[in-house]
Amino acid sequence: MPEAWFRRAAGRPLNYRLDSVLAWLAARRGEPFDPLTTWRLSLLTGFETDVSDPEEVRKLARLYAQAVGPHLPGGVSFTSQGFREYLASLLM
Repeated sequence: MPEAWFRRAAGRPLNYRLDSVLAWLAARRGEPFDPLTTWRLSLLTGFETDVSDPEEVRKLARLYAQAVGPHLPGGVSFTSQGFREYLASLLM
């Protein structure tokens, strides 16, 4: 993820989107990877029905990210602009 999205932290931490790491791992193994399917399956734990519409999955992923907020485990925090850009990236 772009360094500009985050507040300064001690050292030079690297920040990766989980879907990017999973895509990289799948590519190394020669397997397909679909980020929307991953989001859909992870969202199933919080909803009673399966959501299969890609636009709905994107909206729910964005709502989840908004609810979690700009502060991540390990003391990492998004800048205001970085958090807005991250949320916008979930809709693409």
